[in-house]
Amino acid sequence: MLLDDQPPRDTYYQDLLKACVIAASVSHEQYQQTVSVAAMQLIMHKKIDEAVQLLSLIGKSSEACRYLQQQDRWIDAALLARLSMNESESADVFRRWSIHLEQRNQLVRRLM
Repeated sequence: MLLDDQPPRDTYYQDLLKACVIAASVSHEQYQQTVSVAAMQLIMHKKIDEAVQLLSLIGKSSEACRYLQQQDRWIDAALLARLSMNESESADVFRRWSIHLEQRNQLVRRLM
């Protein structure tokens, strides 16, 4: 019930957080799964910042970075990667950003 994916109501975010707290009291696995579901629901409702926070809490910063990058929030993804990931994981984030910049540069050259 707390993870209901109906259109957001005033207490929607609080209900998701309550579900996460309750799940944490059950087991670590239940907590991880519940937080993932809550984050996906937040993404569906365009609450990217809140979803990123939840994903980061459970060690899924690389997934959070992908969502940020899909929203063209490349600098936010780079900052999150630098602050919360090891070198090889953050290198993937920066690699995707460099590919994006190169593709953009090629597009600009074609338009000139």
